[in-house]
Amino acid sequence: MPVKLRLTRMGSKKKPFYRIVAIDSHAKRDGKYIDCVGTYNPVTKPMSLHIDETKVENWLEKGAQVSPTVKNLLSKVSFWEKSQLKDKGLDEDQIKETVSGKEKKLETSKKKKKSDTKE
Repeated sequence: MPVKLRLTRMGSKKKPFYRIVAIDSHAKRDGKYIDCVGTYNPVTKPMSLHIDETKVENWLEKGAQVSPTVKNLLSKVSFWEKSQLKDKGLDEDQIKETVSGKEKKLETSKKKKKSDTKE
């Protein structure tokens, strides 16, 4: 049974809310899933994204494939970068420092871009 990490749509009409789930790849989009590993709400400003990283790591170790959308969402929370740093043998504190430093750089670059477009 090939397993995928993908989105399942919840919510009402024109108010989408998604669960990030581990599901059999042959199942329907909103079919029965094996495990819920997070949530994603694109409607809120800013969008809300909650992911249980230990569950995601567990499913990836078991060989689950990741859909392109979920892969993009995982990169937004720096999951891939954190896993690479763990593979290199860094401890939790060092990982948090490097990731937070890079996130601060991204925020300042976004602010500069916004101020450049306003002028």
